[in-house]
Amino acid sequence: MPTSYQTDIVELSKFIQLPAQPIEARWQTAEKGTRTGGIGPTDYEVMAVLEYDTATVQLLRDQMLEQTSPTELYVTKDFVKPWFPHDVQQMFVTDSLYPEYLKLDGTRYQPSMFAKGSLLNGYVVTVGKQVFVYLHTL
Repeated sequence: MPTSYQTDIVELSKFIQLPAQPIEARWQTAEKGTRTGGIGPTDYEVMAVLEYDTATVQLLRDQMLEQTSPTELYVTKDFVKPWFPHDVQQMFVTDSLYPEYLKLDGTRYQPSMFAKGSLLNGYVVTVGKQVFVYLHTL
């Protein structure tokens, strides 16, 4: 999985919907899972951190539906990338119940506002002026 990220907002808009033009974006795509000998497309994911002004973040938050299933969301420790801004990294915390994973500590929203093409699954989280978008195919 690549460790670098891109900042081209126009290129990002080829992968996800942008309901508002961000001031800045950091993002990357990656294949999910492992390749097999079968023919067909592989699944992939997009992670994006979008920066907006405070009013736009509030407007987006007001338009999104809260995601309540699953109740708790855990990710592997390598899910959190070094290029994530500090505030986004801080949303993923160690939980004594599952210490080998990180728990997302924040309100998750349905990703439909950002979904595009086959990237329909995932979630959105806001923190300060940043919107973290995680979308993946199945």
